[in-house]
Amino acid sequence: MFAGTGAIIINGVSGGAVTSVGIGLTFGLIVLAMIYAIGDVSGAHLNPAVTRGFFAGRRLEARMILPYILSQVWGALVAPITGALLAVAGCRCVRKDCCSVAPSRQYRSNMKQKVLFICVHNSARSQMAEVFLDEICGDQFEAHSAGLEPGKLNPLAVEATREIGIDISQKQTQSVFDVFKSGELLSYVITVCDETSAERCPIFPGVAKRLHWSFPDPAALIGTHEERLAGTRKIRDEIRARIEMWCDEICPLEVSVAESV
Repeated sequence: MFAGTGAIIINGVSGGAVTSVGIGLTFGLIVLAMIYAIGDVSGAHLNPAVTRGFFAGRRLEARMILPYILSQVWGALVAPITGALLAVAGCRCVRKDCCSVAPSRQYRSNMKQKVLFICVHNSARSQMAEVFLDEICGDQFEAHSAGLEPGKLNPLAVEATREIGIDISQKQTQSVFDVFKSGELLSYVITVCDETSAERCPIFPGVAKRLHWSFPDPAALIGTHEERLAGTRKIRDEIRARIEMWCDEICPLEVSVAESV
C-alpha cells in the first residue's frame, strides 16, 4: 500500500514521470509479491470478494472468512487515517505554515507547470524564451526548450543575452523528439519559430495548451556583426516583451484556479 501510494505521489511531484502505466505496474508487482510470499489464501488479495471466492471454491474454511474480511476492512480504514497523520506530521516538520491551508491547495501551489519552447535549432529563440520565463515567472512555471534540428548555440544570442545580465553560454541544445520520447507531461508547448516549421512539431501527450509565437530567426540575419547583433537584440526584446505579456495574462489565472481548489 505504501509503495503504491508512493508511486502516485512521485508521479505527481515529478510531473507525470512515472505515468499511469508505471503506477499500475507498481501496484500489480506488489500484490504479486505479497501473494507469492504470504500465500494466495490471505489478506494479500486486498479484496474481500476474492476471499469469498476462495470459500466458494472450498479453498478457505468457513471459520476463516470473517477474520479475513475484517482484517481487509480494517486495513482499508487504517490506511487513509495513517496517511493523513503522516502528511500532517510531515508538513509540520518541514514547514510550519503548510498545514494552514487545505492539502490539495498547498500541493497545487507548490507544483510548477512545465512549459516547452520550440524553435528549429534550439540555438537562440527558444533558449531566450526559456531563460526569460524562468526569470519573469519562475515561481509558477518550469521552462524548457528544444529544437526540431538541434545545433549549436548562436553566438549572437549568447552575446545579446549577456548584455542584459543573463548567461546562456553553458546551456545545451536538445531535440524536441527526444523530449517527446521521454513521455514528459507538459502544460504548455510554445513554438517560437515560423508557422511552417511549427507544423513539424510532434503532438505531446497530455498537453493542456499549444501556442505559437512567431519570431524571426537570428541565424537568418545578414550584414556585419554589429548589424546582425542589433537584429538579435530586437528579437531578444520582442521575445521578452511577449513573455512578460503572457505572464501578466496567465499567472493570475493559474493562481486563482489553484486557490479555488
